[in-house]
Amino acid sequence: MVPIRQLGHGRSAGRPDTPPESHATALREILHAHFGTAPSAVHHNPLGHRSLSYTAQQGDQTVIVRINTQPARFASTVKNLEVLRELGILVPKVLAEDLSCSHHPFAYMILRAIPGTDLRFALPTMSNQEQRLVAAQVMDFERRVCKLPEGQGYGYAGVGETPPHRSWREAIAFGAFSQGYAPDAVDAELMERAMEAVEHLAPYLDSIRPTCFLDDLTTKNVIVDHGALCGVVDFDVVCYGDPLFQIGLTQTAVGFDLPDSCMSYVEHLCTAADVTQDQRRVIHLYAGLCGIDFLSRMAVSPAHAAGVARINRWLDRAV
Repeated sequence: MVPIRQLGHGRSAGRPDTPPESHATALREILHAHFGTAPSAVHHNPLGHRSLSYTAQQGDQTVIVRINTQPARFASTVKNLEVLRELGILVPKVLAEDLSCSHHPFAYMILRAIPGTDLRFALPTMSNQEQRLVAAQVMDFERRVCKLPEGQGYGYAGVGETPPHRSWREAIAFGAFSQGYAPDAVDAELMERAMEAVEHLAPYLDSIRPTCFLDDLTTKNVIVDHGALCGVVDFDVVCYGDPLFQIGLTQTAVGFDLPDSCMSYVEHLCTAADVTQDQRRVIHLYAGLCGIDFLSRMAVSPAHAAGVARINRWLDRAV
């Protein structure tokens, strides 16, 4: 989350940029070795956070190359994708991987690209009906994943592996309040309000079973084309806990990165998930906790102040 893992939704532009030359050279070597020809173009995808991601044009097909200097990040990815594909979820196919770091100073995997763009860049121009259909499909995917066996703990892990936390409340508290965030006087008050909201909703949080869900199907990792969902990406881990967290994180991403008019998509998610009034309060809490992490990555500015005000409104609605 951070909450639970580093979010890094970032404010980077939506257009891919040129990769560093050291990476570009290695990527060309990797793709040439796999396909037998060099790629015609390689671009950096700016929304990656835990790993670097590149789009490459290889003949008549488009592929994604993900790299990470920590091979363990990809240890569960292939298995996770296989499980999700068996559930009928539209995930990319892995074409090759090398976690050895023996040929390059990073692990990598090559995946077939899903055509389209991250929801973040399409949402402002999507019709209400298009938003509703994408939200319904995302929540259908979540329902399928929720039927997987419960975890032996809470937080992030590969499918069937043991997550690190003993309770859901511990998981979200660790994520929101233990990241070395040094707030100013105003944000110190905000942090205190968030902790009070967690305590206020503690009976609910402590009742949560370790349900498997996909936390990061937000305004990124949901790929759409002409208003229609084409697939979902980025499954190095899944999360065990409250599936409503995914809606809360989406609310944060929309609130911080998109026009207010796009908040209708969050309401479509709530409708598709049959969210009750009490559950909506919990979603506001999750949005506030994730918002604190977003703030920790922003310089003090008018946008930072607007973020503080936004989180305060969400925490007001949570309690």
